[in-house]
Amino acid sequence: MDLAKIKGAIDTTTKAMLTHQIIQKYIRYDVGWAADLYTDNKSILSGEQINILEHNFEDYSHLMRGMPFIPITAVDLKGDTVSVQDYIGKYIYIINWDIMYSQYLRETEEMKRLQTKYGQENIIFIGLSMYKDKVDWVRMVNKKFTFGVQLHLAGEHRRQFETDYAGAFHPRHILISPDGLYIDSNTESVVTGIEVVLDSLLLKEHTIKRINNAKNNK
Repeated sequence: MDLAKIKGAIDTTTKAMLTHQIIQKYIRYDVGWAADLYTDNKSILSGEQINILEHNFEDYSHLMRGMPFIPITAVDLKGDTVSVQDYIGKYIYIINWDIMYSQYLRETEEMKRLQTKYGQENIIFIGLSMYKDKVDWVRMVNKKFTFGVQLHLAGEHRRQFETDYAGAFHPRHILISPDGLYIDSNTESVVTGIEVVLDSLLLKEHTIKRINNAKNNK
């Protein structure tokens, strides 16, 4: 009896089971991350596990990287209806939040810094609140959240957002490309590294522009 082979088989089976469970649990929160985990571990999954997960991915395929951005409609501080779709043509970074929490307060301070850093870049920052008390939201925005565009989701707008974005959980960070595609439907936060992501995207954009300008000047 080859105990090493038996142990290896048990370890692989256990890893496959855990991977399957993790993907099923977190796919609705971050389908891009779940897809990466699935790709990296598909070889150890059983046929049944693969079939189940691929069916799950079909349910969330509209939020995958590279898919068209699903329009979001909300109201601004003046009470006017605003469509986030109107900002297509820029990189759009959305922080979606509900209740007041410490991480969001940290992010708010960092967002002010990023707004200054990227002020001349082709990017817009949006705070998208689902805070229930709109009056209190307006007060908090005017007092603390002085970055970018501040929008509020309520009523039918909130219900539509929850339908389109696989339920309500917070915080969610959405990054959209200038051509209206998801770079990530739940990307890094300010705290966990969005600045690195944005620097990389903008560097690539600037490089492409320089190359195109050089070609046009020949």
